[in-house]
Amino acid sequence: MRNRIITLMLGLFIAAGCATAQNLQFKFGGGLASHYGTSEAVGAFKVGVGYEIEFDQHWTFTPGLAIYGKGWKDPNQSVYVFDEKGNQLFDEETGEPIMGIMNRSATQNYLQLPLLFSYYLRTGESRYVVFSAGPYVAYGITGKQKTKGDTERPGRSEDVKVKGQRSRSVRVTG
Repeated sequence: MRNRIITLMLGLFIAAGCATAQNLQFKFGGGLASHYGTSEAVGAFKVGVGYEIEFDQHWTFTPGLAIYGKGWKDPNQSVYVFDEKGNQLFDEETGEPIMGIMNRSATQNYLQLPLLFSYYLRTGESRYVVFSAGPYVAYGITGKQKTKGDTERPGRSEDVKVKGQRSRSVRVTG
């Protein structure tokens, strides 16, 4: 799958070679991504290409293709301990539930096809404020979720394949 992505991106770069430099857009970026709750942020990336089509001096349309990578970590989470049958375990002396520590992390990668419409508002000579909006379609490529700890299923690690899933975004949760 990785070879297909590299081949696809290389093909896009070659096909875009005959385009004028002002309309061709290469997008590279990074940042932080997290999950709701107590999760920690982890590195995220975006690599893509787009082509801006001008309608007039103010309006443009920009289709593109990008690869996104996101994820999250939720370390040292206090959780209840269960036996093999799924029954919660209790301390025999105190009667209180037995607690354990669990670490979870997830990553997901997907292709995104944004379709942006932009309006260029001129504020001075060679100065513009650009307003952009539009829909996008995302296709999940891969995802991985890891769960480790001293609870129900210690050391569990699973690869989650999301081929064929089309959605606004791809979320891998446990």
